[in-house]
Amino acid sequence: MKFEVPRAANDNLLSLREMREKLKEDGNFVNKVREWIPSKRRELLDTMTASSVLNGDDMADETTEAFALLQGLEAYRVEADKRLQAAEDKPEDLPAFSEAQNSVAVLRDEFDRAQEHLG
Repeated sequence: MKFEVPRAANDNLLSLREMREKLKEDGNFVNKVREWIPSKRRELLDTMTASSVLNGDDMADETTEAFALLQGLEAYRVEADKRLQAAEDKPEDLPAFSEAQNSVAVLRDEFDRAQEHLG
């Protein structure tokens, strides 16, 4: 006798599988941002130091704004990471998955804005 999984149950399994894959992709993006922030901070410090030494420029306002932008981005990254972990812990919890997706969407928007502003 052949056992068949009902169509609806099979669809739910596929949905869970797709959700897990999406969470994995989002986790990779969050890790990318995690690595980008410190490298951008170092780059800003190097640029600020070189500019002030070579040109005597005072880049305090620009630098303060850039560091504030990175600090805000880090806060969004931490929140997205927390939401992703909650969704991964309970993959069948649709509200947790939705919150994770929303949090990562905000992080993506802020990351794009930071890249435009900071180069």
